[in-house]
Amino acid sequence: MSKAKKNFGFTLIELLVVLAIISILVGISTAVLVMLRQGSRLDVEAQRVVSALRLAQSRTVASESFNTHGVYFDAPAGTLTVFEGLTFNPLDGSNKTTKLDSQIQFSAVQIMGGGDEVVFSRIGGFTQNSGFVEIQFIDLSSSKIICIGEEGAVRALAEGQSAAECEDVAFEYIDGDTAGDLASFPSNSGFGDAAQSFTTDGAITVKQVDLLLNRQGTPSDIFLELRGDSTTGTVLGASNIVSGVGLPTTPAWVGFSFSQPVFLDALTQYFLRLRSLPDSTVPFSGGQGTVIWSYTHDINVPPAYGGGDAWRYVGRNDNRSDQGQQLGPADQYDFGFRLKEASAPPNTDSRHLEFDLGFSLRSINTITLSFNGGSAVTNIDVSAFMNPGGTMFKWEGDTDVGGAPQTIRIATSYIDDNDTILSIARDARLNNTALAISADGTTVVSYTAAGIAAKGGSIDRMTAK
Repeated sequence: MSKAKKNFGFTLIELLVVLAIISILVGISTAVLVMLRQGSRLDVEAQRVVSALRLAQSRTVASESFNTHGVYFDAPAGTLTVFEGLTFNPLDGSNKTTKLDSQIQFSAVQIMGGGDEVVFSRIGGFTQNSGFVEIQFIDLSSSKIICIGEEGAVRALAEGQSAAECEDVAFEYIDGDTAGDLASFPSNSGFGDAAQSFTTDGAITVKQVDLLLNRQGTPSDIFLELRGDSTTGTVLGASNIVSGVGLPTTPAWVGFSFSQPVFLDALTQYFLRLRSLPDSTVPFSGGQGTVIWSYTHDINVPPAYGGGDAWRYVGRNDNRSDQGQQLGPADQYDFGFRLKEASAPPNTDSRHLEFDLGFSLRSINTITLSFNGGSAVTNIDVSAFMNPGGTMFKWEGDTDVGGAPQTIRIATSYIDDNDTILSIARDARLNNTALAISADGTTVVSYTAAGIAAKGGSIDRMTAK
């Protein structure tokens, strides 16, 4: 008796089902591989942007070519360029340009002030050009954001994170949006400064303050002070100098960074005081225009920020103790401001510093360099290195200290009959001994052998150049 033969083959339907499953799995695998490949390409390009920014920052802090360095973003061309100097020069042969992957583009370049370049300061690697850069596939499938912090931190966010993740605001009042010449700052009548008080919620370390500003005409340069106790109280920190001519013509956030972040106690009142060069307490300090610090005022109901008051005419008519005029009933005027918190300890590099002397170098006879507690001294005749108009002082020289030459450069960034901004360069590669610099006996700065600097007690401020 014969046995029936078993059929181990597949039916057509079974084969079609298997093929369909295989096709689906292959499709899914291909899509996953494409996504992984795209994600990898996006990561590579994001790292390219981060590396360019960090290269410019490291070159600046190292004082390569004794200059600042930055990165210029050309969004339409899809390129980024590491450059030397305060601004990008397309004809500079030292420029290093990189082009993004052909499938990736710059979808956003949002930098403080609305520009296309980020420049870092010589001390600490800070920048006034904070913001973010976004790169994206040209098919808009995915994107990535690179944050640029005021303190110099540069980082790429995870895919899907928004630019809001770049913010590091610790304290703010952002509703100052009425453009008006409320404070007449700086005035040509010696009417003084504008100021805003605030009370902290918790302890913070301030690295930058943003003010909502615009200009009319071409006003004098300005800087910001953080003060304790009152509008004329102790100066806790002074910012970099901001160009009056470079201010926006419509209200926008303008950053004032501090070379050494300022620590503020919890539940304590402090004061922001806007200053000018020449001093706004001196007549005709306003140059050819006015700086407007935007404010909110409500005659009946105080605005949203109830922790501070606005002031004007602080120190008017060159009276340093005049605390100015408090505006309106309490809390009915408020200037717009944002306080940014430091996320890292300050860099103590002191290669290039600027000092607001609080007096004019025109009245000084001698600048003295005292090395190693006076073991070697160089006296500089100020008049011999001042130009005929008394508008610029510049000196550079070597002093032999125990057989090792010490190279110092001193120049003025600003000078008038009342004040001087003095720039001093002491590069650790050219100096290895302690140094004290004084002007007719008034100490301007003291350096340790390692280059850590401390300003003289009577000097108004010390900042990164």
